[in-house]
Amino acid sequence: MALAYTLFLPVVVAGFGLGIGTPHLFPDGLVVFAIHLAWGVVLGAIILAILGFRPMSIFGYTLGAAVTLIGVALVVGVGAFSATLGWFGSPLAVATYTPTPTPTLTPIPPTPTHTLTPIPPTLTPTITLTPTLSPTPTQTFTPTPVPVYARIAPEEGALIRAEPGFDAPILYPGIVQGTLVQLIGDSQEVNGFSWIQVLVVEDERQGWILQSLLLIATPEPNW
Repeated sequence: MALAYTLFLPVVVAGFGLGIGTPHLFPDGLVVFAIHLAWGVVLGAIILAILGFRPMSIFGYTLGAAVTLIGVALVVGVGAFSATLGWFGSPLAVATYTPTPTPTLTPIPPTPTHTLTPIPPTLTPTITLTPTLSPTPTQTFTPTPVPVYARIAPEEGALIRAEPGFDAPILYPGIVQGTLVQLIGDSQEVNGFSWIQVLVVEDERQGWILQSLLLIATPEPNW
């Protein structure tokens, strides 16, 4: 985990700097990666030699010595290259003095003055209006419909439902015989039975009831 953090993180930073063009991230990240890799090679060779893990042949000694020398060279050379990059970094921007232009007054020519010439008034002919008699509106009397009343005829009373039809829910059961109701809508025929919407006069309950259960109290045509 520590080795991966030491080696991969500088490479990621260098790639990020190369992608967004941020200075001092690329190639400095690659320099740090090379330094860490060289240190890892040198320290690994030293630790293996201390623990007694030595090469089995002369070729192993030669290869180990070459790797160690290369690691030392990378540590020294890349460190010097990093210092050189830090010395020859991006130049700092130097502010340059820009002279401010001096405003010059430009003479403005005088604006000509317009002189208004009076125009004599023109006589406008006067129109005399003759009053005319407006027709008096005739009042139209609209006859007020006469409320139609009925009473519950059966001795056992009647039921008031939410809609016309025997499948509709019952709103008010037990409307007693002789209760006065007002017809408030036209009758509707459902499954061969005529239903009509009524209003109970004493408590203003509304609903639908069979027309055959009512005894008309106010004459109504087509009843």
